[in-house]
Amino acid sequence: MRNCYFMRDKNSLSTKNRNISRVKKICKELAFGGVCGVVGNVIGTMYGVSFAPENAGAAVFAYAYLGAYAGYTLFTPLGVYIAGNDKYEEGACFATFGGSFLWAILGLGTFFIFDNKDVGICLSILGPPIGSIVGFNLSKRPKEQCGGFY
Repeated sequence: MRNCYFMRDKNSLSTKNRNISRVKKICKELAFGGVCGVVGNVIGTMYGVSFAPENAGAAVFAYAYLGAYAGYTLFTPLGVYIAGNDKYEEGACFATFGGSFLWAILGLGTFFIFDNKDVGICLSILGPPIGSIVGFNLSKRPKEQCGGFY
């Protein structure tokens, strides 16, 4: 009974504020990751088209798509990592990029291997942001314990 004063109540104001701030932080990560993903999409499209041969014809669209998706998959976790790190907590860069790649592979695998176009399109578009947010938040720790890349 001695420590009852120090135990937190789930309905206390500080706990509710902490939960709201977590939701705000995840929304900030999603928004900044999305903006960086769109920028990566444009850069990847230009980079992918530059690899297409001159007589490729309609195959230029395949090069553009591959470059756009690669840019989207690379730039989205970068935005999540930048938006998620603050003066109190830090996540692992490796986990953020790894989550993005794993969920991108899951989305593309659903699209091509299982031949489920509806779910595959949704997972391939939403995969990199969700995977990078999950990877970042699972590897998050207080700032004083940080210091490694992994």
